[in-house]
Amino acid sequence: MQILCAGDFHIGRRPTRLPPEAGVGLSAAQAWQDLVALALERSVDLVVLTGDVVDRDNRYFEAFGPLEAGLDALARARIPVAAVAGNHDYDVLPRLAESFPGNFHLIGAGGRWERVTLATKGGTVHLDGWSFPREHVTSDPLAAYALAPPREGLWLGLLHGDLDQPGSHYAPLTMEGLRQAGPVAWLLGHIHSPRLISAGAGADLLYPGSPLALSPKEPGPHGPWLLEVGGDGRLRFEHLPRSRVRYEVVEVDLTGVETEEAIRPRVAEAVRERLEGVLVEAGEHLQHLLCRIRATGRTRLHRRVARAIEPAVEDLAIRRGQAVATVESVVVDTRPVWDLAGLAAGSGPPAVLARLLLILQEGEASPQRAELLTEARTVLKGLAGRPPYGLLDRDPAAEVAPDDEALARLVERQGWLLLDELLAQGGGGEPFAAGEA
Repeated sequence: MQILCAGDFHIGRRPTRLPPEAGVGLSAAQAWQDLVALALERSVDLVVLTGDVVDRDNRYFEAFGPLEAGLDALARARIPVAAVAGNHDYDVLPRLAESFPGNFHLIGAGGRWERVTLATKGGTVHLDGWSFPREHVTSDPLAAYALAPPREGLWLGLLHGDLDQPGSHYAPLTMEGLRQAGPVAWLLGHIHSPRLISAGAGADLLYPGSPLALSPKEPGPHGPWLLEVGGDGRLRFEHLPRSRVRYEVVEVDLTGVETEEAIRPRVAEAVRERLEGVLVEAGEHLQHLLCRIRATGRTRLHRRVARAIEPAVEDLAIRRGQAVATVESVVVDTRPVWDLAGLAAGSGPPAVLARLLLILQEGEASPQRAELLTEARTVLKGLAGRPPYGLLDRDPAAEVAPDDEALARLVERQGWLLLDELLAQGGGGEPFAAGEA
């Protein structure tokens, strides 16, 4: 038996940061059409969708045409489709399901647990599912799960929700609860990056992720998953990285670089190498690779790195076949060639700043580091709460630094820039090497 699984299409959306000349086929609707073509090509027994097929209610008409065409093609091939509704399509997917009776099975509509049993070409499949009844659900759906185990056949669970995120507004789930619930595997939606958690005991958990990468927050491979039940009855998972768009963080080490002219070829070479590496995995399916350049290392050009890279990468486009790699942003994490320990032993503002930077390098177990990050987050939240951000329906501070490690990188990066500026103002403008202090 073969089951093709995907989730979080968000039909109605396109990947962000694409250049203006990017192809019109780079959309969530095209990703759905690609999935249908793959299901027909592999002649799978079943297609499973784990929610947020449609982005929002106002995308109803935009989603209807592609969904209708795809479901019609799958119905003609006698490939059934099962789905649950997520927090984005809790309202629109049930209405779309009413338009596609017979081959399309929306499971658990209205937030009520339901089992759908399908006799596929490869055998019997029991699907226990629950769909979002509204946009926000703060309780664990498994608290109401009470379906008895089936006597025979493959037993799978379908859910859309947040795993191990207590207090989430999007159906908070627990790994322990899912593994002990009964089905041999749970197919989950809501998280856009693919994640397979294979269990030594209990159920396997799979977030197939979005089949099309939609933003730089979703780097790495994307694509549907193929689930196969072998002759031994065991379930096997295979990721098929067929996304037409991919985001990657490309690190460029500038240690020892002495001139701005030497920076640009390093960046171009790093982008070329990453494109060729990704093509080995994605093959002919990739059309656009968007790279976030992260400049690292110690260099005397620390203060001039952004100025050297950003204009140069605006027109950078490296092609291999139909795939093109461009740069969507640049992050400068280089460090000047300062003797940090020597500076910290001194006095004045540079010494205070040097000591703070050394604390940030102490590691997660350091109480001083934890205290520093707590203070930094308080300051950041205070800035995010100011009137210019008040109209935004989100927490800008959480987006800038979602966790302690992201916050540490932010504070450290700004600390090095400030230290560099302080020393340049007081000492002639150029960093000194270790031991020269």
